[in-house]
Amino acid sequence: MLTAVILIFVINFSNISGKTVVIKSENEILYEVSLSKNRVIELDGNTVEIKNGCVDVTKADCKNQICVKHKKISKKGESIVCLPNRVIVEIK
Repeated sequence: MLTAVILIFVINFSNISGKTVVIKSENEILYEVSLSKNRVIELDGNTVEIKNGCVDVTKADCKNQICVKHKKISKKGESIVCLPNRVIVEIK
């Protein structure tokens, strides 16, 4: 019974929408902004778009484009990483 309660809590907690997006490069916070306001953030090598409570990397100058192909994120704990440009976009 306790295991079921813990499992339900974990599942529900993991689906909580975040309120803030944190963009870091080399462990330094570049931006910490609300998900409630639409905006485009231009970085050196990446473009991050916040729209309708979701975050997406829309452009990158790296070869493989994995960060651009990644799905939009909106839930607490989700992240998009661009390894070549050393950028992490995370929902808090």
